[in-house]
Amino acid sequence: MKIKIIVPSVILIAAALLFYVNMNPPLPEGYVDFDAKAAQVQLVQSSDVLILDVRTFVEFRDGHINNAVNIDFYRNDFERKLKALDRNAQYFVYCRTGNRSLSTLKLMHRLGFTKVWHLNKGVVDWKESGLPLSK
Repeated sequence: MKIKIIVPSVILIAAALLFYVNMNPPLPEGYVDFDAKAAQVQLVQSSDVLILDVRTFVEFRDGHINNAVNIDFYRNDFERKLKALDRNAQYFVYCRTGNRSLSTLKLMHRLGFTKVWHLNKGVVDWKESGLPLSK
């Protein structure tokens, strides 16, 4: 009788664990997630990083990280604009909460980019950390 309860429970726990592990797959080699404060330190120390803001133009205009270039994730030419970038350069990618930028990381990896930093909780984390935005 106990086996009838234990086996399904173990299977359910294993399935849940497998699902959880696959929800947040590790970033590819050369890709790094940063919180806002660690990101700011890295950006100050690295003058050759190209900062990509993948939010809409309106979001960008309302405030962005200094020296960021806006490439709107929702525009039809988004992938084409990414393809035009140097795949060997160092990039720092962010959006509002980290969702669009995470999708951008996956696309950049597929396109052959090798060095990408990511603001894993986006501009929301940047603002909550009291860090400055440019307009």
